[in-house]
Amino acid sequence: MTGEITRELARFVTETTELPPAVERAMRRMLLNMVSLSAGSSRHSAATAAARVVMAMDTAPRASVLGTSMRVDTQWAAFLNGVSGHVEDYDDTHLVTVMHPGPVVVPAALAVAEGRNATVAELLFAMALGTEVALRVGVGLGPAHFDRGWHVTGTLGVIGAAVAAARLAQLGTEEVIQALGLATTQAGAIRSALGTETKSFHCGHAAESGVEAAQLVELGFTAAVRGIEGRRGMAALMTEDADLDCMVAGLGERWELHANQEKPYACGVVSHPTLDAARRLRKRLADISAIAGVEVTVNPVVLDVMAIQDPATGLESKFSVYHCAAIGLLDGRGGPREFSDDRARAADVVSLRSRVSVTTDEHMPRDATRMVVRMRDGRSDEEFVDHIEVLDEERLAEKARSMLEQVLGPSADGAMTRLIGLRDSDSVISLVEAVTTTS
Repeated sequence: MTGEITRELARFVTETTELPPAVERAMRRMLLNMVSLSAGSSRHSAATAAARVVMAMDTAPRASVLGTSMRVDTQWAAFLNGVSGHVEDYDDTHLVTVMHPGPVVVPAALAVAEGRNATVAELLFAMALGTEVALRVGVGLGPAHFDRGWHVTGTLGVIGAAVAAARLAQLGTEEVIQALGLATTQAGAIRSALGTETKSFHCGHAAESGVEAAQLVELGFTAAVRGIEGRRGMAALMTEDADLDCMVAGLGERWELHANQEKPYACGVVSHPTLDAARRLRKRLADISAIAGVEVTVNPVVLDVMAIQDPATGLESKFSVYHCAAIGLLDGRGGPREFSDDRARAADVVSLRSRVSVTTDEHMPRDATRMVVRMRDGRSDEEFVDHIEVLDEERLAEKARSMLEQVLGPSADGAMTRLIGLRDSDSVISLVEAVTTTS
C-alpha cells in the first residue's frame, strides 16, 4: 500500500458517491462558520490590503469576495476569502494536526462552485473530500511536521483546496493524481509568521494554489504522480516520522474530519482551555483587581505556540497564553474584540498579564489546563479544564451572526436564515448573494 498513497487518495476523491449524514452535518457547520468569518472579516486591514492588490490586476469577475461587492477571477476569490476567513484566528482546528481546514478548503470550493453554478450538495461533497484528504495526509506526516516549524494549514491546505476544486471540476482519477502532485510541490508555510498578517496569507495562498492546480490539470498540465509518498515527496522532505499507510487506512469508512471543531475563541486553539478556566474562575471571584497572581500549568506545546508574554498587537495577543488568561478573567469573553490592538495594550490587561506565570507539564494533555488564582488576602481558587469546549448549534449560530453583523448590519438576520435553511438542491450562487454587499 505504501507505494500507492496518492493514487488511493485520488480514487477516494473520484469514486466516493455518497456522504454519511454526520459528515454532511459537519460540512454544513463548517460552511456556516467560514462564510460568516470571511464576510465578517472582509474589512480587516489584511483583507483590504490583499483586495487592493487583486483589484489592481483587473481580473475576470467570475467569483465573489464575501462581505463585499467585489467579483474577481476564481483563484483570487479563493485567495481573498481565505485571507479574511483566517485573519481573526476564529475558524476551526483539527487538534491532532493543528490544522485549520475551513479557511482554505471552503474558500477554494466556494469560488469554484460559484463559477460552475454548482449546487449546495456538490459544494458540501467537495468540501468533505478536500478536508478529509488534507487531514489524513497531516495525520500521516505526524507531529514532527508541525514540530519542524511548518504551519500545517498552509502545507496541508493546498492539498485540501486542490481536491475540492478537482472534485467540482469532475476530474478523473489520473487527473486528481496530477492535481495532488501540483499541490504538494506548492506546500509551504512557516510558523514564524504566527502573530502577523502573513499567517492569514498562508490560508489564502493555499486556497488559491489548490484552485490553480486543478485548473492547470484540467487543461492538460502534468505533475509528479507520487508527490506525497515519493522518494523526494512531501513525506520524505517535511517530516521525520511519516506513517503513509495510516493516510488511507479505513478511507471512506472512518472520517478524520469529525475531529475538526469550530473555535469558540479567536486565538490559538491550545490556549482555549486556559480561557475556559479563566472564565469559570471569574464567575467565582468577587474582585478581579485583588488578584495577586495567576499560575497556569499546560502541555509544553502551548508555550511552543503561545509564548508571547507582552503582545504589542491584537494579532500577537492571539498567540499569548498570558493574554488569554488575563482577558478570560477580566472580560469573560474571547472574541475578536478581546484580541484587538486596543485590548492588547489596555492598562488593566497589561497589568494582569504581568501577574500570570506559566509552567509546562509533559503529562498534561494538549487540550487541558490547570489554573490557580491567588488573591492578595491569601485566599486562592483553582480550576482544571480537561478538554477543549465544543460549540453547540446555538453558540455557533450566535458566533456566525455576530460576524455577519459587522458588514451586513440589520441584513445579518436574513443572511442567517438563508444560510441555515440551505437545501441540497439550492444554487451556490444564492448562498453567496446572501453574504455579499451592494457597495
